[in-house]
Amino acid sequence: MIFCDSVKDNKCLDHNRSLELICFDCNTLLCKQCISNHSDHTSTHVDDIKESVTSDSYFSYINRKLSDSSSQNSNSSSFSSGGSNSNNNSQTNLHSICDNSSQTKNIGKRNRSKFNNVNISINEMFDNLKNMSFIFHQLQKTEDEISNHFREIHEYLVIEEHRLKKPIIKDKDKLIIEIDILVKQLVSMNKIIETINNSNNKINSSQSNSSSQNSSRSTQNSYNSQQNDDSNYTDTTNQYQIETIIQTIQQSLDLNDFITRNINSIFYVDLRHNNKIDKSTLDISILHSIIKFNNTFKSMESSHQQLQTKSLKRLKLDSKKLQTWKTSINKLFQLVNVSPDLYVFDGNYIFSVDRSNRLSLISIPTGNNQVHKIHSIRGDINDAWSYNSTVCVGKYIYSFGGAGLLSSNKYQRFSLESMSIDISGTMTSIKPTTFISACYDGNKYIYLLDGFGKENTEVYRYDIETMKFECYSTLFLYGGCHELSFFYQNQMYTVQTTGIRKIDPFTKSCIELPRLDNTQFTKYISMESTAVCEDGKGNIYTHSGSKFIVLNLNTNEIRELTPAKDLLMVDHRMIYTSNNYIYVLQGLFFNYRYSIDNDKWESILQDDKSERYCRGLALITI
Repeated sequence: MIFCDSVKDNKCLDHNRSLELICFDCNTLLCKQCISNHSDHTSTHVDDIKESVTSDSYFSYINRKLSDSSSQNSNSSSFSSGGSNSNNNSQTNLHSICDNSSQTKNIGKRNRSKFNNVNISINEMFDNLKNMSFIFHQLQKTEDEISNHFREIHEYLVIEEHRLKKPIIKDKDKLIIEIDILVKQLVSMNKIIETINNSNNKINSSQSNSSSQNSSRSTQNSYNSQQNDDSNYTDTTNQYQIETIIQTIQQSLDLNDFITRNINSIFYVDLRHNNKIDKSTLDISILHSIIKFNNTFKSMESSHQQLQTKSLKRLKLDSKKLQTWKTSINKLFQLVNVSPDLYVFDGNYIFSVDRSNRLSLISIPTGNNQVHKIHSIRGDINDAWSYNSTVCVGKYIYSFGGAGLLSSNKYQRFSLESMSIDISGTMTSIKPTTFISACYDGNKYIYLLDGFGKENTEVYRYDIETMKFECYSTLFLYGGCHELSFFYQNQMYTVQTTGIRKIDPFTKSCIELPRLDNTQFTKYISMESTAVCEDGKGNIYTHSGSKFIVLNLNTNEIRELTPAKDLLMVDHRMIYTSNNYIYVLQGLFFNYRYSIDNDKWESILQDDKSERYCRGLALITI
């Protein structure tokens, strides 16, 4: 025996015979004489491996492609004595397989014997790749979903931020205008004062010590006149910006400090021209400056006073609520580990229970190339889930009571998120019952109508939030089993073999339907089997015996339709779907789909082995 290190190792070192077999347990090549030492191991002859590959239709197709390619390449060269090129290629590929498998000899017996059946193994590999790529795709969808949710929250926060900041920004803009006006007033007034000081200085210029008693501002302006010579120019553009001025106002101790900080910018006064004019001219200039000042700023005083009366705005923050909100966000988004099987379902399905208490989802095709498919679901259910006691509420499916001769006061809830029964309890204050009709009001209650085998109908109500039952009312309504109950335009309707009734959930009373002749309706009802569904638009479809009709609650018009053939003569449930189809699922060979648009039935799910009649159905979206 020998480990396959290269294609050249074609002889057994122990027996000098051709290596024709492989031991999958030892991952070793064998000759026919070596096989006796591996009698209790799994081994295969190379011819059997090649036969298993070439016998498969897919590999036959690949081999034909390879052969065609080899034939084209062989036109310019002769075949080798060992056989055709295609055979040599096959041998080379098998040796490559051996090389690769030798690296995994310690992984485990199952992996070591992958090539015991090449066809099955390579299909399993591709199935694993498909599953992994599917999981990757779903993880990418989850990542995108997280991004979308937080983007939505971010956009909401940005809007709220702008809403809060808008009045502040508006007041700030007004303040900037007012501050700019006041600064200009101050600058103009300071210029007038400096001009007056300069005039006084000229009068006292004859006194030798007068210069030392000048105000500091005049000295600074004199110094400024020299410093602002063109040869010593510095850029003071930024000092004129209103934001910079506001900042220096905040930093200044008093008016003198503020003027000093801005002496080279807004408070710069060039008095050199004033030194060249006489006193009378300078006095007239001062008076004109005062008049100009009054004309410019008098109209702005009122708006300035109005702005000062406005109150400041401060952010009031409830720290506790903010922390609660952060905690809520943290709890709102959670990553949970789920089985990849849960991601298989996406779209519209019919939830179905069979008579062996097995759960399944039946896909509803949305395109011409799609087919109906049954997906089995694991779940422990009671002997309940009758055709009229099963109702869907959001991501949950409920069933109440028993079915057939088996009475029960149990109820269960199936979660579409966990794909399992998450509630299994007792209907408190309710006696064991069977064929109880359930309908959801679209708000928070599921109403239960119990009339099978009773003179009157007991009405119960289940709160989906508190998960509590209550005895709601008693209707003096004889008619046996309620085949279907549902809400339409805030009123509850029930269909029995004796007719259709409307029940007001607020007054707890039965209301006679105007213009509806139940006598005419019951002519189409058979006591042998009845199935009912409604489309949410006021149309009730009833298939009973060999009759199939639709009754419109708005017009009370009854129209006959084409009935299905070969249905089992038992009560069951029909399901209306939004694409104008009605489904009848009795299981075995009795599954049908009816086209409302074409008034035509077709057989579906002909390979269904389950018995589904008398059991629960519900239309769901995942």
